[in-house]
Amino acid sequence: MNVGDKVRMLTASGEGVISRIIDEQTVEVEIEDGFQIPVLKREIVVVSKQEARYFGENAEVGVGRSTESASTQAAKGQAKAKSAKPKNRAILSAKGIYLAFVPLNDQNLALYLVNNTDYTLPFSVAEEKVSDLYGLDAGVIQAGSYHKLGERSLVNFDKWPDVVVQWLYHRHGIFSMKEPTFKRFKAKAATFYRNKRTAPLLDQEAYLFQIDQDLAVKDVSTEDIKEAMLAPKPQEAPKEATKSLPQNRQRKSGGSREVDLHIEVLTDDYDFMDNTEMLTLQLKHFHEELDKGIAQGLDHITFIHGVGNGVLRAALQKELSKASHIQYFEDAMKEKFGYGATRVQIK
Repeated sequence: MNVGDKVRMLTASGEGVISRIIDEQTVEVEIEDGFQIPVLKREIVVVSKQEARYFGENAEVGVGRSTESASTQAAKGQAKAKSAKPKNRAILSAKGIYLAFVPLNDQNLALYLVNNTDYTLPFSVAEEKVSDLYGLDAGVIQAGSYHKLGERSLVNFDKWPDVVVQWLYHRHGIFSMKEPTFKRFKAKAATFYRNKRTAPLLDQEAYLFQIDQDLAVKDVSTEDIKEAMLAPKPQEAPKEATKSLPQNRQRKSGGSREVDLHIEVLTDDYDFMDNTEMLTLQLKHFHEELDKGIAQGLDHITFIHGVGNGVLRAALQKELSKASHIQYFEDAMKEKFGYGATRVQIK
């Protein structure tokens, strides 16, 4: 077993990625919620690359899992492989700014900042250690080029500091102004090893992360600024209406809803979030959907949270125990969800 291997638990329902070798008997596994837990090697088994490839790295653990054996599924995967089409390689020409971790050997990676845009980027890169920043590199990276920032060792993957990148957009001559940008990257074993693909410009296999894709950087002109300043301020909704929404809900009309709280469903930016931020977002979505269901007069709502280590499940049940308009809550149908969902009965 090596760091980066995807493994399946033998004594519990769950999968994860090995993030650290603790000793000859024990490894540390990062599970789907981003938490690391120590596991005895004899209690896990490596998921074959063939199985992972044909049944999807993003398959949910414990939610709607087939009852077929792994060997039966793998056999079906082999049959599909003969007719499978090559994966889309559009990433080769995708515009954007990337952090690329290029394998040097089975233990070390080279870290590159890749500028696959039409802009010259003055940049600064630092590592966040506790409450301080440690400057790593700074300079100017030309359009359509890349810059090596340093190297990383997979041996201490779990101790990698967050990488903080700041940059400006510049072109010679006339161009539309773009805002300065700041981005923090946190490596997580559960998602890091799923992002191996060909890096633009480098044209090498790398663990690739686009750090500007969710920023929606917008060109700003003087006309845009003038229009924004002159635009009338939208009226805010009365606070009383928001507060009284559950009390003024519709009369119960029955019906139900399933709400998936897996972090990858709620945001594409979870690679850059820590565990607290992810849990906060999941609970925010939970409260929004619960209030909406109460207001619409639903009979019950099923919240799908996955198995994991139970942190999200415990947080939901704590919130539900304090909520009004809730008759009771319980584990949802185990045949369908395992222990990865909670059914909430609304009064």
